[in-house]
Amino acid sequence: SRFWIHGGLFHAPLVYNWLRLAARLFPKDTITHLAAKVFMDQTCFAPVGLSMFYVGLSVLEGKDRDGVYKEWREKFPNTWATGVCIWTFLTAINFKFIPTHLRTVYVGICGFFWFTLLAYLKSTDTPWQSPVLKLVNHIASKSAS
Repeated sequence: SRFWIHGGLFHAPLVYNWLRLAARLFPKDTITHLAAKVFMDQTCFAPVGLSMFYVGLSVLEGKDRDGVYKEWREKFPNTWATGVCIWTFLTAINFKFIPTHLRTVYVGICGFFWFTLLAYLKSTDTPWQSPVLKLVNHIASKSAS
């Protein structure tokens, strides 16, 4: 029921209005406007949406402020790094090929699978590191040596 509350009452309206705003701010079908929408999506919308997910569900679980912050701090960076790799392409496809009236549906279908991963990450206490961050850390350690 927490996922229904979050998804139905918060996330779905947020996505709908976000897609409308992005289309209004960058209305042209050019590579520059497409890149601006994708960049804005990953730097403005994604951090807010993911934070709402972790904070909102933690609050609905009855966690105190320290528990909410601890979970967000531990899980947000890896989730966001993974999301940037996945959603950059999905967002570009959405704004380039999906008709405007179907964009919310497209994001909803993609989001279903994304939220399955988020539900797993939310429910596990096992530390998880994004493959993206593992690669970055590996490259950084090699160059530091």
